[in-house]
Amino acid sequence: MLGITIFARIVLPFSVPALIVVVIFSFLHHGNDFLAPLIYANKYDMWTIAIGVANLRASWGSRDVTHLMMAMSTLMVLPIVAIFLVAQRAFIQGIVLTGLKG
Repeated sequence: MLGITIFARIVLPFSVPALIVVVIFSFLHHGNDFLAPLIYANKYDMWTIAIGVANLRASWGSRDVTHLMMAMSTLMVLPIVAIFLVAQRAFIQGIVLTGLKG
C-alpha cells in the first residue's frame, strides 16, 4: 500500500510531462506512418493521410497536382498543431523540469 501511495504522490506527478511527450510523439509516428498502413490496410478508408497524398499523385496521372498535395499536407499538419497547443503547458514544463538540479 505504501508503494502505491509513493508512486501516486511522488513519481506520477513528475512523470506526467514525459508521458504527454510520449503520447505526442506516438501520435506523430502513427499518424504519419506510411509503410505499415500501406501493407496492412486493404481498404481506402483505413489509409493514413500520407498514403492519401501519395495516392493523389498516382490517381491524377501526369497532371500537375502540387497545389492539391500542398493543401492535403496543410490538413495533415493541423491535428499536430492542435495537439501541441492543447499540450503545450505540459510539454514546456517537461523541458523545464529536465534542467533542474536536485
